[in-house]
Amino acid sequence: MLSLKMMDTLANLSPDFLCTDVSLSMDEALYGTAAQATTWFILEYRQPWAPKAPSDNQLPTHINTWLNDQLGQVENGRLQFIRRKTNAESPYTFYIGITHESDQRLYKFELANYDDLLSLDVPAILAGNESAKEHQSFEPLVIVCTHGKRDRCCALYGLPILNAFQTHLGENVWQTTHTGGHRFAPTLITFPDGACYGRLTVDEVPHIVNAMQNGTVYMEKLRGLSCYSGVEQVANYLLRHETGKDSLTSFQHISTETAVDNQFIITFDQPRQDQRHIITIEQDPNPLSLYASSGKFKVKDVPQFTFISHDVTMIEAD
Repeated sequence: MLSLKMMDTLANLSPDFLCTDVSLSMDEALYGTAAQATTWFILEYRQPWAPKAPSDNQLPTHINTWLNDQLGQVENGRLQFIRRKTNAESPYTFYIGITHESDQRLYKFELANYDDLLSLDVPAILAGNESAKEHQSFEPLVIVCTHGKRDRCCALYGLPILNAFQTHLGENVWQTTHTGGHRFAPTLITFPDGACYGRLTVDEVPHIVNAMQNGTVYMEKLRGLSCYSGVEQVANYLLRHETGKDSLTSFQHISTETAVDNQFIITFDQPRQDQRHIITIEQDPNPLSLYASSGKFKVKDVPQFTFISHDVTMIEAD
């Protein structure tokens, strides 16, 4: 059922409305909205992107099969296409990103053609074997969603942000396909930390660059760290807000428990302080109902959470 606020918003919508305007008018929170993924295949694809490009594309069948097989063997895997203006004769770029909470790595490969993918030993790369180290990249990587055929907000708001990042990071910035949540456009993901951001302005781009250089997160526009589930992203954000800690290494996720009355208990350790933080949140009985895509009158129900408590104990020595 639509809320009164949503019904009031609908009354003023034109048929070509932008989903970003709807989200903002509903005061939808950014945090807790990032897609969960800990293994990323980031592949340069220069052909036009269909609305669902990773599954609807002109790659050879055996390449799509290989990508799907490799992603099917990992937990929380995700495929992103990337592109930029480049010489048609230049090699294709392929990244593998690992964005676990305590294991963040990025590997870069140059491919003469897509068949070169078949020679990659993905399990060895994911395991961090010595044979893969020559391809490990220590340069920052930013992928900005500009996927206008998925939702026009992505191109409308993503391209100016892309250009702003390129002035700081040059060729380490790429356009990418749908990252989830185009109503938060412009959206982007940084690597190797897997931090997801939304609603960024051009003036805020230096804050993201500084965060990447300093191993922190930019709290004001953080959607979540991709290593966490949605409820864990909510708890992690609330914990950082409570403590003022923005370092990527400040907290270590210990457990997520479902309690009574739609409550979740998420526990994080803060090793440097020998402290254990227990965040309790409650899922509201009524979700936020809104239109999540531009020009599409299809309701999406978004879970909402209420902060209940933050308890701190000391970590007991073994």
